[in-house]
Amino acid sequence: MDEFVNEAPAQGRVPDGALGITQPVSSGRSAPSWAEVLVGAVAAVVGLAPWLIAGARLPLQNLWEGGIPVDAPVVLLPFSQYKVTSIFALLVVGGALAGVAARVLVSRGDGRGSALRVGSGLLAVQLFAAVQTVTAVGTGLRGGRDSAVYLAGIGGGLACCLLVSVGAFALIALAPRAGALVGLAIGAIATGLWLPIAFIDPTGSTSAPMWLLRAFTYALPILVGVAIAWAGVRTVGRAVSAMASLALVWLAPPLTAAVGNALGSRILARDLAGMLDYGVGIFRQYATDATLVREPLALAVAVAVVGLVGRGVLVRRSELAPRTC
Repeated sequence: MDEFVNEAPAQGRVPDGALGITQPVSSGRSAPSWAEVLVGAVAAVVGLAPWLIAGARLPLQNLWEGGIPVDAPVVLLPFSQYKVTSIFALLVVGGALAGVAARVLVSRGDGRGSALRVGSGLLAVQLFAAVQTVTAVGTGLRGGRDSAVYLAGIGGGLACCLLVSVGAFALIALAPRAGALVGLAIGAIATGLWLPIAFIDPTGSTSAPMWLLRAFTYALPILVGVAIAWAGVRTVGRAVSAMASLALVWLAPPLTAAVGNALGSRILARDLAGMLDYGVGIFRQYATDATLVREPLALAVAVAVVGLVGRGVLVRRSELAPRTC
């Protein structure tokens, strides 16, 4: 059974087997409902913050009515075939942050209703951002089949990113530690993409030193290693989730690189088969290059091992410490 603490349940508390936490029998909550909704909304805004701070101006649209707009409209998400991975990062980071906050509230005994209220705040903000963005883009594109396909394609990708955000939130907030680990790994992927947006330039108009870009690539393996150390590997489910998380460390960067390059190719914009073939080629090349794969995997494993060993030492010390009545 998943545990947040190693001691037996205290008097007046019963274990919640589904969540792997202890929860008071009483129905009293430490936080009001409106505050829990606000937590989810704030998490969503934090995820969107890099784009909002940069001005939130609609990126270049090749199909805009009347050509390139002089004053691009404000949109809450960077709707563009060149910004699909940015949309993923801005939404999923918010979902992961909300999930962590909700899990903390549930672990304090506020009940699963707290997680649902946090999730409602998250979803309200992210749905509003998605609808506002699609509406603004849809009204500005020129008519025709190309515009309809573009709006449906990028809009569909945006909807998928929204579903991933909600899924990551649900796993982190409510699943046992094995499931929460997968949700945290998804959040780590998004964080690795979010950091360059937050600390370099979300519009892509300026370049960054290579050392800084390289430093950001370490975020994914480090966060996954920390998540594995938190979840542990003592059960089959947790061990399988740890292996799945390490697989994401291996496969997620090639996948995001393939998607970004394939969708961002103007030459292949009207050749879906060629775009797919190009993306598959990039993914295969990246995922099978040992020099690119070895270092992040080794770092994730090292962080996880150090965390697991340190956690075990702390547990043994607490067990051996003299107890007072």
